[in-house]
Amino acid sequence: MGGVGLLIFIILFFALRRGGASSLPKVFWQVAFWKFLMFVAVLPLIAMTGLVGVAVLVLEIILLLAPALVLRWIVVPLGVPRVAYWGATYCWPFEVIHESSAGAAFYGALALTRRRSSRQAIDWLEESVNRAQPVRGAGVVAAGLLAALRGDRHRARCLFLVADGLHRKLIPKRVRAIARDWLVVDAARIGNWHEVIRLGRRGYEDSLRWSYAIARIGERLSGDPRGCRAWRLWLCWLVAPRRLATFALLRRALAVPRAPKQAAAEPAVAADLPEALARLAPLLENRYAHDGRSFAASVCAVDAALDGPATRTLVGQRLLALGACSEKVESGSLQDMRPPEDATERPDVDAVMSGVRARLADLLVPLIEESPMLTSGEVRGPILDQAVERVRLRLFRDIEAQCKDYNDRLKGETSLPTVAEWETWALMRDAANRVLELDPESEIALFHAMYVPVCNFAVFQHNKCMRRTLAHEIYSWLHRHSQSDPSAAQLLLGNVRASEA
Repeated sequence: MGGVGLLIFIILFFALRRGGASSLPKVFWQVAFWKFLMFVAVLPLIAMTGLVGVAVLVLEIILLLAPALVLRWIVVPLGVPRVAYWGATYCWPFEVIHESSAGAAFYGALALTRRRSSRQAIDWLEESVNRAQPVRGAGVVAAGLLAALRGDRHRARCLFLVADGLHRKLIPKRVRAIARDWLVVDAARIGNWHEVIRLGRRGYEDSLRWSYAIARIGERLSGDPRGCRAWRLWLCWLVAPRRLATFALLRRALAVPRAPKQAAAEPAVAADLPEALARLAPLLENRYAHDGRSFAASVCAVDAALDGPATRTLVGQRLLALGACSEKVESGSLQDMRPPEDATERPDVDAVMSGVRARLADLLVPLIEESPMLTSGEVRGPILDQAVERVRLRLFRDIEAQCKDYNDRLKGETSLPTVAEWETWALMRDAANRVLELDPESEIALFHAMYVPVCNFAVFQHNKCMRRTLAHEIYSWLHRHSQSDPSAAQLLLGNVRASEA
């Protein structure tokens, strides 16, 4: 029996090492000790019960050595969140050994996605995450799954983006795969293959095979010049999981010929306004099917058509015609028309053009808010600049409001529950990243607006609330954008290292 116990200890040792831990933490020895005691405790019962005892022994060995497999392959597919939660709590899966309570909520949330979720179960799991200490990658992914179950797609997406960007020491590979796979599926669902490619291309380095395979499929479907050959696409599909579910998508991608390696040509500038608007309409209807270059070029074509002499002449003629109608109304020959405006209030050609550009910018604002990559073209016109500026100012106002909230709560030393604090930071981080994607030159202004209030609040979370992973994530993001301020960069680097200990 002692040899069996030693074998269990060796398997525990190498299982954790395989999970990516560079050194064995103290919690590993604690878990190994308690699992060994649990195993030894049932040995006398096994010796007295014969074959039944052997069956119990086999079951116990499986639960002690491979709890994660049992949870992922049996408990989670059955859709029993409470069994998944308590099973992970008492069996200590190696994947979430650093955050057992939040990790248990992670497995419970996964199980809840397999059935029709109830508000009561979601609230119970959220309260479990709020009570957990510490909360690392598994807790963030659990919060994202719960937000998705509530139907809050934007909040869930922000949380999963945070989890996908965490340092590998703070989130297990399989837990990161859940976050990235959700992001990939969400982007593919609305046809945003450019986002799928951006997310999945990082999967090769982290061995996230499914998201990487979907990204290669997306390259062919979107006409990306970097699309791979058919044999390599087959290979990516074969080594990735969920092959049956993605086979139809693979066939669609193979039916699309590879795009040429050279960059796509810019759309030709339309000769008149109707033609330019006709080219812009399908891009507005199916914005994810085009990249930022083609979108920006189509908007610029409308700008050029509006400035063209033919358009201005037609607008001037129309204004004159409307003025003539007004004169007829004044003479009483057209009693059914609206009364005329004063001649000094009649718009001129420039005012009409400005109004048209403002209306088009109104159409572009919600598209740019959801997908800032549409503005990645090298050339922008007045319409696109106007829409981008509106979105940027709104995002800046949201960030400034959150900075004020951080300052107020820091003064009162009040903190929200764990899940709410992660959600608040995730939303603020997403808004800041969108500002940088829309206007990379605003990085200095954005950093200086966020640095003091956000860093101070992160210190409060670190020292008072003991949420070191949240503080580490905030320090790391600020440090990545602090290159314009060497003293701030040095301070933030010290905080990053302190939160890692």
